[in-house]
Amino acid sequence: MSERYVVLALAQARSVWLRDLARWATSGALPVELVKALSAEEVLARLRSGRRFSVLLLDDGVLGADRELIAESSDRGCPVVVVDAGRSGRRWSELG
Repeated sequence: MSERYVVLALAQARSVWLRDLARWATSGALPVELVKALSAEEVLARLRSGRRFSVLLLDDGVLGADRELIAESSDRGCPVVVVDAGRSGRRWSELG
């Protein structure tokens, strides 16, 4: 049996990369269970639920993507990947 990854994602509405990822997950092209969150608060609640997530994907333009969110995700063993389209101008490495 192949391993499935649980991906937590927070992105702007109509995000192209999230739409594509959801399609690949649904079709089975990727061994991924995609859990979409609507806000940073929902991401924190899911991280605190005790469920293990393989990665947190953050859109660079989403509100609430801050040092606290990144630190909590990392502290819970969930690495963070920022999908950076260059819109925000933030230096993500400075947030952890």
